[in-house]
Amino acid sequence: MNLLIPRIERLEAARTREERAAWLLTCPLDVLLSCEMTIRNRLLNAHFREGLDYLDIELTDLRRERGADGDKSLRMEVGAARGRLERIALGIPVVRY
Repeated sequence: MNLLIPRIERLEAARTREERAAWLLTCPLDVLLSCEMTIRNRLLNAHFREGLDYLDIELTDLRRERGADGDKSLRMEVGAARGRLERIALGIPVVRY
């Protein structure tokens, strides 16, 4: 767990939506899973709703049952969530429908 502390500290040090979005996009998926509650807490404290939405979609996809072929295809929801977060990381306004 000690190796994860610097990674979580970088999330805590993030001051903008852009920094938090970039952190989420570069965070390994296993860290999102293993530190979910800590990450969720940091995002809640920062009022970063888009980050929480992304986390929910990414983790739901990781936890779903896969098909016999391993179901390696990227789910549309995950792709859309990553695209929204990429726009935030780049400082581009996100339009929600």
